[in-house]
Amino acid sequence: MRSALTPQRLALHPGLRTTGRWLARLLPLLGIAGGIAELGHVHTVKVVPALVGIGAWTLGNYVVSVLRWRSVSGRDLPLRWYARVFAESELLGLLTPQHAGALYWRGRQLKRRGADQAGMVAELAADRLCCCVSVLATLLLGSAALPQAEMLAVMMLVAVVAVVAVVTRRRWTHRLPTLEPRRAARWVGYSLLFQAAYVAFVLDAINAVGASIPAGSVLGLLAAAQIASILPGVHGAGPKEGVLAGGMVALGTSHGAAIAAVGLLVSLVWVPALLLGGGGMLLRAVSASRARLRGRGLDAEPLGVLALPAPA
Repeated sequence: MRSALTPQRLALHPGLRTTGRWLARLLPLLGIAGGIAELGHVHTVKVVPALVGIGAWTLGNYVVSVLRWRSVSGRDLPLRWYARVFAESELLGLLTPQHAGALYWRGRQLKRRGADQAGMVAELAADRLCCCVSVLATLLLGSAALPQAEMLAVMMLVAVVAVVAVVTRRRWTHRLPTLEPRRAARWVGYSLLFQAAYVAFVLDAINAVGASIPAGSVLGLLAAAQIASILPGVHGAGPKEGVLAGGMVALGTSHGAAIAAVGLLVSLVWVPALLLGGGGMLLRAVSASRARLRGRGLDAEPLGVLALPAPA
């Protein structure tokens, strides 16, 4: 007997479709509320360092990361498609634990562009692997400022990633384009540029609240935070943010300044996410409304029960 909760039945159920559309509109508002709540911890902010930090984050996350994804993908798709889907996925990632919504959205859009399941998974896994390489580089650079226990954890993490890469290489390497050393170096180079922008973002946020931490110590702090980010959590209230705040206090920053700096970091990432990703979602909704008015129907189903057009 066929289950009543199959994807086909769910997609056709008008009540679920209406609920999904309302959730798509309300979730970004909840994110804005969360950002405003975090800003409540920020008493005094220097505008210039905060703006510079937003610029560094936007350049690293919405330009460099898009270029890396396009280079890893190798598909005959315009850069604007990658940029729009990436921005939209980042907004969904901020709203879901472990940034899971971002990977789901990118995979969904790749499949709608003709990618098979195995190829889509291999592409996203290769993109994440490039990020892991750059994260490991940051861990190794910052491990000198870590205590012995955390340094041992760094070495164990490096060993685990190396073992996983070796064990799974036969399953995903044949799904990717020919992996030339120069091309792989370009992927890793993009990831390292992103890490540099992220470090600059953290330094600017710390300076914006009137605190000061040496760059070398920030590398060690980010190393510990990257280790903590393996644990489950949501944006703004996860182990990573706790390690950042605790590490700043351990490095001599006052409790108030540490909480303010972390709150500012959590809040500032919403600015480009809402402007770029939210703008893309709004364009989708407008296009869908126009299509319904013209009687042409909808040509995409990005969120399963939601019916919104795919990016051009």
